[in-house]
Amino acid sequence: MKSISEPKTISTEPLNRLLVRAAYLDSSERSFLEEAWKFAEGCHRGQLRASNDPYITHPTEVAILAADMHLDLDALRAALLHDVLEDSDCGIHKLRTEISPDVAQIVEALTKLKAKNLKRDHVDANTFRRFAQALQNDIRVGIIKICDRLHNMRTLQPLEAQKKRRIARQTLDLYVPLALRMGFTAERTELEDKCLEVLEPQFYEMLCSELNRTRGPRTRLFNAISKQVSGALAELDIEAGFYPDEFHANALYTRLKRNSRLQADSINVDDLRQKCAPLLRLLRMQIVVEDENTCYQVLGVLHRLYKPILERFADYIALPKDNDYKALRTVVFAPGGGNQVAIHIRTREMHERAVQGFAWYWRNNQPDAAQKAARPWLKRLDALSKITDDDIEFLHGAAGELAPNKLQTYSPQGDLFLLPLDACALDFAYAVHDELGHRAAGCRINNQIAPLDRRLQNGDMVEIIKSRKRKVQTSWLAFVTTPKAQGSIRKFYRDAVQSDAEKLGQRMLQETLEQMGTSLRAIGQTQRRELCQLLKLEPDQFSRVLKDIGMWQRHPRLIAQQLTNQQPHLPDEEALEIQGTEGLPVEFAPCCLPIPGDSIRGLMRPGSALQVHQQKCLDAHPPDGGGLIPLRWSDQKLGRSFDTQIYLRAPDRTKVLSSITQILSENNIFISGTQYTRKDEQADLYFKIQVENLVHLNEILKKLTQSKLVDSAERFFESPTK
Repeated sequence: MKSISEPKTISTEPLNRLLVRAAYLDSSERSFLEEAWKFAEGCHRGQLRASNDPYITHPTEVAILAADMHLDLDALRAALLHDVLEDSDCGIHKLRTEISPDVAQIVEALTKLKAKNLKRDHVDANTFRRFAQALQNDIRVGIIKICDRLHNMRTLQPLEAQKKRRIARQTLDLYVPLALRMGFTAERTELEDKCLEVLEPQFYEMLCSELNRTRGPRTRLFNAISKQVSGALAELDIEAGFYPDEFHANALYTRLKRNSRLQADSINVDDLRQKCAPLLRLLRMQIVVEDENTCYQVLGVLHRLYKPILERFADYIALPKDNDYKALRTVVFAPGGGNQVAIHIRTREMHERAVQGFAWYWRNNQPDAAQKAARPWLKRLDALSKITDDDIEFLHGAAGELAPNKLQTYSPQGDLFLLPLDACALDFAYAVHDELGHRAAGCRINNQIAPLDRRLQNGDMVEIIKSRKRKVQTSWLAFVTTPKAQGSIRKFYRDAVQSDAEKLGQRMLQETLEQMGTSLRAIGQTQRRELCQLLKLEPDQFSRVLKDIGMWQRHPRLIAQQLTNQQPHLPDEEALEIQGTEGLPVEFAPCCLPIPGDSIRGLMRPGSALQVHQQKCLDAHPPDGGGLIPLRWSDQKLGRSFDTQIYLRAPDRTKVLSSITQILSENNIFISGTQYTRKDEQADLYFKIQVENLVHLNEILKKLTQSKLVDSAERFFESPTK
């Protein structure tokens, strides 16, 4: 945006065009609209766009696009004023008092965050998050945003290349899917093609040329099929309208990318023409009739005339898409062979809703129904917002949630859940409810037992088998694909870590105070508040201090000394006692799997779990910002089992594996993993088992050796030790 010292005389021609497009408003509403335009023009006076046009032309064009959708007065005024908070001296209070509180609320939701200390990606992420939250209550915010982005993409040319690419990429990732969710087919198509023109200009030009070159044969085929189907329907006294649905450049590009590797710098026109040929043999068209029953009659006629491809059939009347799209879709072989025809059959109302998108609700005086139609995907965005505090993480998750869902899955009760194509059974569980995902122990897919990581197919019925306790595992993040599942798992662990860290921190501080001859109970509220103030925390945030201790961000000895007004200092060696029940803030290193009886030390990284290693483990090297601390096992009986690994070498006999497994089972040893290899009539067996301590492990190894089933039995480490 530029500014000029002496503004040009502003033409009212854009205002006149807006008032003509808004003729559906009554005269008093058009007067309010004109006042809003004058207010916006005053705010932006002296400002120029990159094209050197007066800035007011942009919000006026956005309002004209909104008027073409027949949005109400407040939406049109908000479209005119959507940039005044960001790009002028107008404040929110002035907007509320001089225009209206409702309009100000919409404009505020459309305004980019102003923050000098944040990077652009954080600003964009926070802005989109606030925008998504506003959508929950007012879908008009999203419609105006689509109009704004559409005009911006139409006028992108004067900007520098890097900025154009950034805007195009953001549009493709966020606002194209949003337009699709709201049913704006024409707007989405134009946005996609504008993005392709910026991101892949060479492909865009070649694809447009190829589409124009082949339009004639597709038009002739459309006319022939329309004539033949129309004649067959006339015999049944069925009147129908026929409409072509042309490919556009980005749709063709997406299919080419999916089917083959494209490189703009190496492909020529002949290569592209050859790759496009199979795709352009698909003709797309719509047949529009009066009612739903007739839709099914037309389907029968089509299947009598042409051979259908059954796996391509879909009934979106019985099961509408996530954006409330309804139609019958069938794909048939065209007469003469070689071509396929994708036909969507819908009623006049379905057709108008498909063409107009959410604007149909305002054209038919049903604005509340638009909010209801958006509820399924808005609910998922809201749930995603609640499970993550990180704006960047929310932005990536929102892009995934807005992306088109194509997989239809069902609960045993027949409830429909739309998921991405690569979703698994655990994704389904979290789509139903967070708590169902947390307690998932297994599943049945189409009444057959299956693992939670099983990829789902279209039409699968999924039943989640629940456990009594929460069984969340970080390993689940390796195979879940939906942002909802990923965010819910991360939030569970963040909350669990915080809870366990506070308990651990309290125990560590209590033990330290006891060594100093006092206790946590003896520390009064005044001392706790003073400590918080000393640490630059709120006076009532003592629990935060305990969490920091449990997360190894503060040393319990230093905090204890500050609480008791002693000079803070640390002894050279002070071993922290490990009981094995600390929870998530403590993890036992998988490389050496320490057990009670081993000499241990801790690898500490602030804000992460304390990793317990054997003293001799070579993997226990402090990374940047971390350090080693001395540890010792508690003298008390720990009352739990610990993972360890053993390696057995035995003659390769029949049933040697089952015989060894039986010995372990008879001694109440839980086996969590096995590996069995054969070489030169010898068997190498690896077992991951659970034992109480080092003494217990040695007893097991001794029994295995005495059984004469094995030649040797020893403990096994993943990483080298000293």
